[in-house]
Amino acid sequence: IKKFYAQNDNKNPIFKVREFNFEGINFSSSSPIVAFGIKDIRLTPDIKLVLGQKIEQVKFEGRILGKIDLPLDRKGVSLWVNKKGAIETKLFFLNYSGLKIRLNGTLSLNENLQPMGKFSAEILDAFTAIDTFREQGKIKSSDMLFIKLALSALSLNSAENILIFSSSFLLLIILPDSDLIIEYPFVRALLGL
Repeated sequence: IKKFYAQNDNKNPIFKVREFNFEGINFSSSSPIVAFGIKDIRLTPDIKLVLGQKIEQVKFEGRILGKIDLPLDRKGVSLWVNKKGAIETKLFFLNYSGLKIRLNGTLSLNENLQPMGKFSAEILDAFTAIDTFREQGKIKSSDMLFIKLALSALSLNSAENILIFSSSFLLLIILPDSDLIIEYPFVRALLGL
């Protein structure tokens, strides 16, 4: 699909998309595969996001685990959850104003239909976001070098225990029953965990 937009009840556009590629859902297996990509999302100025109004790319590839009963209402979702339903994310990629995030893991819902899961996330080119924050006045120029050095520490290669001055690092994201836990693998390596 090329060039489409969504609007609110007042007929004002919320966002515009240059390209949406729905690669499909394969229901032939017991774990349907879902894949799609979106390019050039432009949000309206009334949606305030910290890195601006343009999202360059979103891509998703994953599988739906567990049988889904239709209709997909609250009861249908509850049945799916009770059958150990989950979404296995092979790849979620976001390119937002130069900050790139690559994520994979599994997302499910608890009995209250609240999200829980475990993900591995790779943050690529975090310095772009830091530079944008400085340009917007959200970070002082005097603090920028310290922040970049601190983020570089997150890129410690745990296999070789060397520090690489890099703007990319790994995170583990855990959602146990509506909580959010973020772990840095380099800390675990330094502590010998």
